[in-house]
Amino acid sequence: MTHEKEQWKWKAESYAKQLETLQKRHKATLKSHSALRREAIGRTNMLELENRQLKAENAALKGKLTEMERENAMLTHVSNTRSNKLRGANKKARKEKRNASKESEKAKTAVDDENTKLKAGRNWRKDLNEALAALAKEKKLTMALSDELDIEKSGKAHMREDGTDQDDTTVVIPIEFKIYRGDFHKLAMLFEANRIKTTEQYELWYMLWKKAQIKKKKLRWLKQTTNRLER
Repeated sequence: MTHEKEQWKWKAESYAKQLETLQKRHKATLKSHSALRREAIGRTNMLELENRQLKAENAALKGKLTEMERENAMLTHVSNTRSNKLRGANKKARKEKRNASKESEKAKTAVDDENTKLKAGRNWRKDLNEALAALAKEKKLTMALSDELDIEKSGKAHMREDGTDQDDTTVVIPIEFKIYRGDFHKLAMLFEANRIKTTEQYELWYMLWKKAQIKKKKLRWLKQTTNRLER
C-alpha cells in the first residue's frame, strides 16, 4: 500500500509538475498569442493606415492625373491651334514672300526701265547737244557765207580768203555795168578775155607798186640811219 501510495504520490507530483509545465506553457502560449494578437492588431492598424494613406495618395494621383490629362488636352488644343496658326502664318509668309519676290522683280524691272530711259535720255541729250553744236557750226558757216555773198554782191573791192597763205590773199575788184540781156552771151568770151588781160595788168601794176613801196621803205630807212650818224 505504501508502495502504491508512493507511486500514486509520485505520479500525482509528476502529473502536478506536468500540469504546472503545461500551465506555464499555456500561459506562455497565451502571452505569446496576446503579443501576436497585439502585433497583428498593430500591423492591421498600420496596414489600414497605410491603406488609407495609399487611397489618399491614389486619389491625389488620380486628381493629378486628371489635371495632367486636362492640361495635356489643353496643351494639345493650344499646340493644334498654334500649329494651325503656324501653318497659316507659314502659308501667309510664303504668299508674302512670293508677293515680295514679284514686287522685287517689278521694282527691278522698273529700275532697269528707268535706267534704260535715263541712258536713252542721256544719249538723246548727247545727240541733241551734238546736233545743236553741228547746227550752230552750220549756222555760223552759213552766216559767214552769207556775209561773203553780201560782200561779193556789193560790187566793192574786197579780199577773198582762200586759205592758201596767212600773209597773202586774193583781191577781188568787181566790174559792173548795165547791158542788154541778150548781148551777154555774145560778149561772154570777150568779157573773159578782157578779164584775163585786166587781171594780168593789175598783177603787173601791183608788182611795180610793191617794188616802189619797198624802195621807199629802204630810202626812208637809209635817211633815218644817216640822220642818226650825223648827230
